[in-house]
Amino acid sequence: MSVPTAVYDWFIGKSEAIITGGRIVIDQVGDLHFISVEMGDELAGEKTYNCSLYNVVAQLRVYGSPTKFKVNPVTPAPRDPAVVWFTDRESSVALLGKTLTLQCIPDGYPLPKIEWARTGGSLPVGRHIISDDKYTLEISNVTEADEGTYTCTAVHGSQRSVQNIFVDVKSEPIWVEKLKSMIVTTGKTVEFKCVARSAVGEQDNPLVQWFQNGKPLSAGITGKIEVSGTKLTVSGVSKPYDLMNIQCNVSNSIGYQLADAFLNVIDQTKLDVRPEPKYLIDPGKVLEVHIMAVADPLYHRLLTYRWSTVKDGQAVSKNPADPVYVDVSNTLIINATRLDRDQAFLDILGNYSCLVSMGLEKGEGDVVVYTHISSDEEEAIIAEAAMELWWIAIVIAVIVLILIIILICCLLYRNRGGTYPVDEKERRAGHDPEKELADSGFQDLSRADAPDEKKPYGNPDQVSLTNDPPLGGDTDSLDEYGEPDSSKFNEDGSFIGNYGGRKGRDMNQSTV
Repeated sequence: MSVPTAVYDWFIGKSEAIITGGRIVIDQVGDLHFISVEMGDELAGEKTYNCSLYNVVAQLRVYGSPTKFKVNPVTPAPRDPAVVWFTDRESSVALLGKTLTLQCIPDGYPLPKIEWARTGGSLPVGRHIISDDKYTLEISNVTEADEGTYTCTAVHGSQRSVQNIFVDVKSEPIWVEKLKSMIVTTGKTVEFKCVARSAVGEQDNPLVQWFQNGKPLSAGITGKIEVSGTKLTVSGVSKPYDLMNIQCNVSNSIGYQLADAFLNVIDQTKLDVRPEPKYLIDPGKVLEVHIMAVADPLYHRLLTYRWSTVKDGQAVSKNPADPVYVDVSNTLIINATRLDRDQAFLDILGNYSCLVSMGLEKGEGDVVVYTHISSDEEEAIIAEAAMELWWIAIVIAVIVLILIIILICCLLYRNRGGTYPVDEKERRAGHDPEKELADSGFQDLSRADAPDEKKPYGNPDQVSLTNDPPLGGDTDSLDEYGEPDSSKFNEDGSFIGNYGGRKGRDMNQSTV
């Protein structure tokens, strides 16, 4: 075991380093490979091959057991087919962000060539290196997208031998939302989050463990602190009791990540001098709007004041030559001494805001105040405009009311009842209604008794408004009036007054 990892080397004896490349290779676990043995590989006399491990930090080299082998000559030299004789593994685990090394050692004579590729894609551009002897593929800064199958192909003439190596990218927990320090004002509720994940495709979900000031916290509520999975909540913080350090440890089968943060509670910012909601200014005058705040002693020196116009959010100038500026004491100055009642004067009126800030994250402890700058003339114009609006509204209401009345009158006129000039038409026909009335007077009409079945309908005393004579009867036939005479009709189609008598009836008797 060596920290850092020791470097493998092979020597002849303990001084002559073996030069690798071509047909001699040292693999990743330190084994020495002779792809095609030559007679000169057999060491004569007392010479041996020796493996060593070297720690570059300690500058310490340790040798293993010596070894040697004998080479038997063969004539002529055989031609062996190309095969992938050795790979360090058929599957490999690559750690995210680290360097992955794949090695492929062939067999065959003459020496085969090696080709590297990736199934369904290409080798990472700018991040892969293939060694001069082609036996080693190195991928730096491994990403999750590098996971997949890589192929090593030994080529010997027309012969090809392929070896697949699946690369599984794993990682210690990857931060999704890392723990952050908080600075909040008293009374707030604070939420810390510690969210991590494993590499894509891995089912190894990280475990979360919380600590307060180095002491582990259990799930649930402990005082003001509530622990729920990846979230820790501190309610109603106060100073100085809730000043604390929070740690979060997330771990999986590959490793762990530890994050820590602090919770600092500060006093709320208060305004000792607050601007009035409204100010009046006239041309030729100067108006000063004062403001002064007090913050937590630790951050009071960081207080800043920013005056701006509400209309466009533009910061107010600090140049005293401008009609509106902020002086060194953070007072808003409205200088109208050089302004008349013109547009330039109206431009300086309106709403202003002042942001008092300590510059903390999320605007913690910030205070914003608003004030309105107007003039007497502006107030009068606004009042006059309001009165004009009232008059316009009244005029419109009156016009609408008149239109409604006209519409109602039109409807009533259209639906009125008609008249029939009976008197006029009678006089035109040569009759005198008044004389006829004086001669005959009003006739009394009485309801007839109910008809008796034994009495014929011909009896005039039995006529009723509710009974009709039987069909075919001639008692009330028009024959009694004589033959119809078209000359009896008036010019308007009526026959009023043309039938003065009725057969068998008294002129002074009427029946219905």
